[in-house]
Amino acid sequence: MSMKARIGIGVLIAALAVALFFIFRPQKPTPLGVIRVGILKHESSLPMYIAEELGYFKNHGVEVQLVEPDPGVMTCGVNDDRVN
Repeated sequence: MSMKARIGIGVLIAALAVALFFIFRPQKPTPLGVIRVGILKHESSLPMYIAEELGYFKNHGVEVQLVEPDPGVMTCGVNDDRVN
């Protein structure tokens, strides 16, 4: 293999390493704002109430607003941007 080919391969490997560094470098978390979670007044929503009460969301830097829409309008709430 000629010296020119070796230099070319070295340059390609270096460029690939730099590109991979910029693609996979750790990103700063972006603030999410308030996440509106639609829940029903039902026992299946109990974990959400407990997590909010014990501060699990805030401990992880997430601001959650529990929204209790009328039963049957949950999908409308998502469509109308009342819940995320």
